[in-house]
Amino acid sequence: MSAFYFVYVSLALQRLLPLPYFLITPIGLIPYYVMAIALGVIVATWYLRKLKRQFPEELSTLSVLDLFLWVTFGGIFLGRVLHVLEFSAFYFQNLGQIINLGIGGISILGSMLGGLVGVYLYTKRAKLKFPLVLSHLLLIWPVVFAIGRSGNFFSRQLYGLPTELPWSMYIEPQFRYTGYETVPNYHPLFLYEQLLNLFLWLILLRRYRGGAKAIDLFKIYVVGYSIGRFMLDFLRIEPRFMWGLTFSQVAILGLFLASILAGWLWQLRWKHKYGEWWQSKS
Repeated sequence: MSAFYFVYVSLALQRLLPLPYFLITPIGLIPYYVMAIALGVIVATWYLRKLKRQFPEELSTLSVLDLFLWVTFGGIFLGRVLHVLEFSAFYFQNLGQIINLGIGGISILGSMLGGLVGVYLYTKRAKLKFPLVLSHLLLIWPVVFAIGRSGNFFSRQLYGLPTELPWSMYIEPQFRYTGYETVPNYHPLFLYEQLLNLFLWLILLRRYRGGAKAIDLFKIYVVGYSIGRFMLDFLRIEPRFMWGLTFSQVAILGLFLASILAGWLWQLRWKHKYGEWWQSKS
């Protein structure tokens, strides 16, 4: 939890202290955005190793490194693709920046979808029960997500409309959107997403301990995050894509409907394949 406290304190002190964007290391400058993602990966790795020790028989063929590689590649690839599509006007004029991950730019919706595909492909390859792995990953994903979102404080990428609320986020002139050059303070959307994910994590943890079905955990997170993110996007400074909605909101609607269909199909398939196990909590 110290990572979250650090961000909250930083929001209060950012007007008094210069903001460090890079960490100086023996191998050069590393963006704090990357460090936040790395911290999330470390937490996820620790959890997966603990999970394997807890379920030695069910997860005997689980390789934490292999699963991490599949999830990471899928998440980064589809996350970057969706981000480039969302800001296609910029990237079509700057093609060299498409592969430049150092400046940030990963769609969380694409990352979630890519990571889900990665989990499925890996469990199929390792002959593991996909719902078992997915249900346990859902218990750590919101926390990892929230940690990774801390990087947006440094990258200055996820802020919303202007506001003078006490927890407003000061944005330096060089990072402000066109038309907002003289406006200093904005909604810290990344912080709102952190709180949303921590709230969903508490719900998932409680439901899991209460014996919730694996499919129910999936539905809770998908529905909860989709609704929360859809509402938060009304605070974003972005051109409206269609129907008065942003690109992300349209994508959320599409992914939400696709997730409902996928969850229904998965429930039918794994109930037929594994019996009532798929409807158990682990």
